[in-house]
Parts: sequence; structure tokens; C-alpha cells
Amino acid sequence: MGKSEGLTTRKWLKASKPVAARHRPMPEIVRSLEHLGGQFPIGGQFPMISLRVYSSVLGSLVVLALGALYWAHSHRKTPEQREAERRRWLSATGRIIDGRVLDVRELERQGADPLQLLIYDYDVGGVGYECSQDVTPLKAMIDLDDCRMGLLASIKYDPRNPGNSILVAEDWSGLRHGKWRSCGPPGSA
Repeated sequence: MGKSEGLTTRKWLKASKPVAARHRPMPEIVRSLEHLGGQFPIGGQFPMISLRVYSSVLGSLVVLALGALYWAHSHRKTPEQREAERRRWLSATGRIIDGRVLDVRELERQGADPLQLLIYDYDVGGVGYECSQDVTPLKAMIDLDDCRMGLLASIKYDPRNPGNSILVAEDWSGLRHGKWRSCGPPGSA
């Protein structure tokens, strides 16, 4: 193919469409963009949108983003709500395994009720776990004065994460009844 043939072919392709059809915008585009008030120069280019439209759209997006951040921050769960949800989930879906209570601690906090902890251990698949559970929100359900070291207990744990476990929940207690006095509700032993 020679140099002159290539030029002729290009000229033929350009000439195959009428000049008016190449430079005229499509009617549906014109109708859909007429409300913007722009003018269509020859060549079918889109109108230039004014700076006011861009600034109002950007301002609206910023207001929506700030509103979404405020809503997400105001509807966040407190640590107490997350812990109660974790206890409910483990109580409903956790596996039960034998363990024992190692210690009961009461830690003083500034400006708040003392923190009450049950410290316990258990073995899963040959791996030993020693955990503690804050039972302060459950103190109406258990009597820490009756809990003893070495008290046998049932532990509920997450099989996917065995370190995630509970000894007591709102609707379940792994503290055993029997010859040992349990840490159940007062008067249940």
C-alpha cells in the first residue's frame, strides 16, 4: 500500500459522512441538556456547566457526608452494650467445656462501683486458656462471696476463637450446683 493510497482512503472515509452530520449534536442529547442553559458550539461538545452548579453539588455532598458521620457516631454502641451482645451471642452459640474458677477479684475504680472479676481456666484441644470475666453488670445474678477457688464450672467458648469465652451470662450460668455452693442467684444454693 503506497503513501498516496493511504491518504486517499482517509479522505474517502471522511467524505463518506456529510459535514453537517459530523458537527451536529444528537437531538436527544440536546433535549436532555437544555435545562442546563448551555449553548452547543459547532462540533457537538457538551455545554460548560457554571461554577455555581459545581459548588452547590459539592456543598450538598459535604453536608450529606457530615450528616452520615454524625449519625454513625451518635448510633455507636457503648462498650457495655457490645459486651452484653457478646455474652448473648456466646450464650446462644458457644460450645460448653469443663473448667474451674481460679479466683474472684474486686478491684476499686475511681468514681464508680468496684469492678468484679471471675478468673477461670479451661483447656481446648490441649491448649490451656486462663481468662477473666467482668461480672459487675450481672451482680444481681451471682453472689461472689460464695464463690470458691477451684469451683468446677462449665465454660462457653467460641470454637473459631477459643479465647473468647464466658462463665456467666444473663440467661445462662456455668457455675455448677451440687456439693459446692454455686455462685448463682442468692438463695439458690
